[in-house]
Amino acid sequence: MNINEFEIGMLVECQKGVGRVTSINTSERTVTVNPLDDDNAYVVDCNEIQHQPQLHEGCESYY
Repeated sequence: MNINEFEIGMLVECQKGVGRVTSINTSERTVTVNPLDDDNAYVVDCNEIQHQPQLHEGCESYY
């Protein structure tokens, strides 16, 4: 995804699972993600985030 598409609080998916964006670093092109099932946040390159339009608030899986 393009770094400009991210917003604080949005749900995203990467290889580590589904989580919520807690910070965005535009110069490094990374986002910090807080997983829904864990408190251990991690930093992910924006190119590793998959665009999943069916992933939405209140549901951590697809419909």
